[in-house]
Amino acid sequence: MYSKAKVSTQEEEVTHKVQKYCKENGFFLTKIRLVVAYKLYELDRYETPVSLWLQLKKENHTVSLGSIYLCLKFLTDAGVASVRKVTDRQLEYRIQPNLKLDILPEL
Repeated sequence: MYSKAKVSTQEEEVTHKVQKYCKENGFFLTKIRLVVAYKLYELDRYETPVSLWLQLKKENHTVSLGSIYLCLKFLTDAGVASVRKVTDRQLEYRIQPNLKLDILPEL
């Protein structure tokens, strides 16, 4: 679904932003982080973690809800995703609409 042949400029920006954050903070770049980021990009709207998890399950991605929460926190900290508070106990996430970043060489 997320092959290199179909990667858009925005997806490349998402990838590079995540790579940069990982490199600067000593994290590993994992497939699930990119899958969650690309799914948010594809949806192009705010999503709850549960909704995102259910959609990824339909696409046969084996990921726990806890991993989704961790990935969304990671993407928010990296500046790739934004978060909004819906209620006292509910947050929604989306890819930053106007992502600006420094392009990195291949890691």
